[in-house]
Amino acid sequence: MIEDFVDSVLIIDDKENDISKLKSLLDEKQIWSMHLLPEDLLQNKLKIKNRKLIFLDLFVDESKAEVKDQVSIIRRIFSDSIGTDFGSYGLILWTKHYDQFDDFKMRFYKSYEKYQLPMFIVALDKSKYLRDGFENIFVDLQKQLYENPSASFFINWEVIVKKSKDLSIGSVYNLVNKNSESLNDNLKYIMFQLARNFTGIPYDKLNDYDLEHDAIKAFSDLLAYNISNANSSRKNLFVDWENISYNGVADNITEYKYSVKNYLPDSSDKKEIYKNGTLLTKSDKKTLHSGQVNDLEEEIRKIQSQINSILLIDHTNTNTNKILPGNVYQVLKNNDFFLIKELPENSIPLVIEITPPCDFSQNKLKKRRIISGFMTDYSKELKEKFNGDNYYKEIWPISLEGKTQMIIFDFRYFGSMDEKKLLDKRNYKILFRTKDKLFADILQKLSSHTARLGLSIIH
Repeated sequence: MIEDFVDSVLIIDDKENDISKLKSLLDEKQIWSMHLLPEDLLQNKLKIKNRKLIFLDLFVDESKAEVKDQVSIIRRIFSDSIGTDFGSYGLILWTKHYDQFDDFKMRFYKSYEKYQLPMFIVALDKSKYLRDGFENIFVDLQKQLYENPSASFFINWEVIVKKSKDLSIGSVYNLVNKNSESLNDNLKYIMFQLARNFTGIPYDKLNDYDLEHDAIKAFSDLLAYNISNANSSRKNLFVDWENISYNGVADNITEYKYSVKNYLPDSSDKKEIYKNGTLLTKSDKKTLHSGQVNDLEEEIRKIQSQINSILLIDHTNTNTNKILPGNVYQVLKNNDFFLIKELPENSIPLVIEITPPCDFSQNKLKKRRIISGFMTDYSKELKEKFNGDNYYKEIWPISLEGKTQMIIFDFRYFGSMDEKKLLDKRNYKILFRTKDKLFADILQKLSSHTARLGLSIIH
């Protein structure tokens, strides 16, 4: 697995003789490698492109004896040369003393905002490989990574995506006539058809539409299909799911673990919370400061909201002069017909354009179909208040403008609107567009709500 992941290596070491045999091994395995001296990186501040594996000597400056001094130099190198957009990689630290390894990690992770952190850090003894040879280094690395399920998963996922990407391109490329004179034209024709049929955009609207964006999304569907059919080499990532927990710190002192079992249906009064490694009893939990557990839960919810936003919300494809199904707008006027009258305090009134894609693509719409809603700070109590069948209440927690929010739509506020009115920036301000999966779910639940017939009968 690890050799499929590693296609490029960076070696940061002040002893060129120590790494010559390692470079020879990498050449034999057809892995591109580059060796740089620490002092050159410090002086030149060379910006380095992504390398999947970095070999780093802990003692980059032999004149300094303390680990903290070495880490200070290493952090400068990584801030200048790696940066925050380096991409995924793994780090192998050359050290004989494993007690220094924990000290290194603690100090290295402190500067997480200045450079991209590695998916894994593994400590290996360089003197062992200088003595016995480097032939088994990838075997040893694989053994250590198997003890790190998260790193193993991400490495395997990267390998699967890379192979699936090539398979997706090849599956389209192989469809066309291979005549060298017409190959590019034929490929462009296929890509055009894939793009136009993704949303079914009418021909008369193509000039005002970013069709290439739909081509990318069409290929993303091909990629997702190939990824889903790929076999994972790691089957036991979640076999211990009952022991999975989130680790956090409250009051900047006390370490807490929040068990995944807290989300089980019967766990509302049985939350498993560990304080400094000890499972708290029911009476222990009563002694906690009121904000401690809430702070930890809020930290978890913030991460969840950011993931939900990535999965459900599109902030890039929001043309203010083009109305697309799934566009979400802020209502700007207090007397707007679609403004929900009794909004929670500090809420932002919304409308969503909900025209079915088939009507949009075939240009059958006369007016825009609209549902009203609102966005507000996340609140468990508020979520429970809006619990009727007429509400679409799945969009929580969600992160918008750095805040943990919830969005609710009310199917009772369903109507139509002239396109010109919706485009009028005095009336509405576009905020984002729902991604396809969320839009389809809203449309399906709207259809289910409006299709309730009911029957009055005497038995």
